[in-house]
Amino acid sequence: MPTPADFQNRPMNRGKWVVVDGPSGSGKDSLLSVLQQRLLEINTPFSYISEEDLDPDRHKILTAAGDRAIAELLVDHRFRIWHKYVYPALMEGRVVLSNRGEPATLAYQTASGEISISQVWEMHRHKGISRPDLVVITVCRPDAALLRREQDQAASGSIRAERRRGNGVGV
Repeated sequence: MPTPADFQNRPMNRGKWVVVDGPSGSGKDSLLSVLQQRLLEINTPFSYISEEDLDPDRHKILTAAGDRAIAELLVDHRFRIWHKYVYPALMEGRVVLSNRGEPATLAYQTASGEISISQVWEMHRHKGISRPDLVVITVCRPDAALLRREQDQAASGSIRAERRRGNGVGV
């Protein structure tokens, strides 16, 4: 398995990495669907990555005790995603669209003060995970987010199937 040093200072003259992050129900999936459609229209190769879809240790993360432990598990998971999916796609010249990423950990795991933003940032860099080329943060009113979340849960099976269809979609 490669070490973090293998991924330091990667050449970014190939693909671009876009992370869309924000609270549940704030429009991440909607924005990513529009981006995917536009990339298809201009015949640009891309990959879509959702941390939740790629996480065999989701239960472990959700049941971890403390923000530091959760952050460590998330960063380890992100390194696996980086190594297996993101970096190779970037080197192929693809645009990589990620649903959630480092910004969520910087916000959620640092809220209680158990771990600082700089510590979480350093954890990602220490693993050799590069910064995305673009981060988009979605926001909306809490009542709108709750309504969207309920609607998304009802339609989640069809949304995920739709997202994976088409040229270049999926990992």
